[in-house]
Amino acid sequence: MLKNLGDMVTASQGVGLPRKLFGFDFNDGHVGLGGLTSAVITCYQLFPPAQKKWEMIKELKTCIKITNFINWNINQWLEKVLFRNGERVLLTILVS
Repeated sequence: MLKNLGDMVTASQGVGLPRKLFGFDFNDGHVGLGGLTSAVITCYQLFPPAQKKWEMIKELKTCIKITNFINWNINQWLEKVLFRNGERVLLTILVS
């Protein structure tokens, strides 16, 4: 409710609604406070709780480990395919 009121002050001032309805404009302090209130509440709502952050970090670490393992296996395979007995097999095949 507070978030919507803060947004309403800022948005209504942008379209000139207070002047049309009440005959005056909100001052910059009211508009700034409305925007700040809305922004702070939005940031609080989007910020995950501490437990959720640790779960996300653990999942990210697991994904990085899996990605590194896959990359290592691909590199090992490429070394076997590209180099046999110190020769560049694939390059030799592509050139000839």
